[in-house]
Formats: sequence, C-alpha cells, structure tokens
Amino acid sequence: MRKLRSIETVGLSVQEILNEFNERAGEFGVTEENLVSVNVTSPSRPMKMLDDGKIKEAAVQVTIIYWSDR
Repeated sequence: MRKLRSIETVGLSVQEILNEFNERAGEFGVTEENLVSVNVTSPSRPMKMLDDGKIKEAAVQVTIIYWSDR
C-alpha cells in the first residue's frame, strides 16, 4: 500500500536542498511521478549552519511531499 510521506529540511538555498534531494531520491524510493508538492517557507526557528567554514543563518525551509511504496 502506498503511503504519503514528507521530508522537511532547512538550508541556505532552495537549489542546494533540491540538488541534494535529487541526488538521494533513490534512497527514498521517489520518482518524479511520485512527487505531490514542494513547499518553501522561511525557517520556523533560527538555525545556524556551517558553509565553507563560515557560520550562516538558514535561509529557507523546504517541505517535499511524495507517495512511497515503502
């Protein structure tokens, strides 16, 4: 039975998060046809991240909703 699942993560840019998701989509059993929604908002709480040795504030929160057979 298919289940509706989601992944929520914060990062410095939407492109960075989507690139990582696309590289790892096989691990989640996700194909493009299974994607339901991609939502971008400001982070719900402040979060610091390390980027090239510098500490920066997370700029976006991305939620990806998809169908999964797992």
